[in-house]
Amino acid sequence: MKKYLDNVFGLTENNSTIRKELLGALASFLAISYIIVLNPKILSTVGMPTNALVTSTILISAFGSILMGLSTRNPFVIAPAMGMNIFFAFTAVKVYHLPWQVVLGATFWSGVIFSILVILNIRTKIMLSLPNCIKRSLGAGIGLFVAYIGFINSGFIVTSEGMLTLANFDLHRGVFIICLMVLLVLFIKKTPATIIIMIVVGYILSLILGYIYNQELITVPSHFITTPDFSLIGKIDFISGAKFALIPTIFTFCFLSIFDGTGAIAGLYAEMEKIKLYQIKK
Repeated sequence: MKKYLDNVFGLTENNSTIRKELLGALASFLAISYIIVLNPKILSTVGMPTNALVTSTILISAFGSILMGLSTRNPFVIAPAMGMNIFFAFTAVKVYHLPWQVVLGATFWSGVIFSILVILNIRTKIMLSLPNCIKRSLGAGIGLFVAYIGFINSGFIVTSEGMLTLANFDLHRGVFIICLMVLLVLFIKKTPATIIIMIVVGYILSLILGYIYNQELITVPSHFITTPDFSLIGKIDFISGAKFALIPTIFTFCFLSIFDGTGAIAGLYAEMEKIKLYQIKK
């Protein structure tokens, strides 16, 4: 098995081992698992069933990540894009007043157009025509956006009178700041399994401080296994989603896919190159 995996994924060639890949996979899962909660939380605001959204998010992420690994041999996690779901919920549905079933149809047709651009190699030509500074800024912008989501979800930043402000300091924010500092120090020191260590430190710290101050910092789910919800199957409106009036919405989704997704991949490749150079120097 070890020899087979080495031949298929080129572990030795890339100075890696099965142990490193497993730790990397665990770190990637822990880093991206927020999407399992956040994606349904955003899309459920327009009336979509939450349990079905959780099921869809997990299945799409699992299928996309496995396909990425087997077809391209790249260790990239594929999951729903934050820019897409925010535009879906807060613009296409709430601003344009479109039924979410129709917006699902528009999203499907944007995916068809995107696939055609990929097959015809047009997407690659678009990205190659962009200056390097633009390509790097796409990855940086996505990173800042994810950081912004983290600050919002942690409660460190709140909205007050239409403006972003720092929240009042409490035990939750204190744990967040400590975990952030731990993460930054470990990242600067290039410590292996940085994210995993930070999550473990945060978990243990939350248990200790929660016990000392008699506060519930960690909520344990009442159950860990439940039946998948497939109620979203058949809810998409293909016909209404392809109407002429929805062409701007369709192309907005398409352009988000091109620059958001491709920008993220470009950023990941840049980080991979940095890691390879660091390993060569070491």
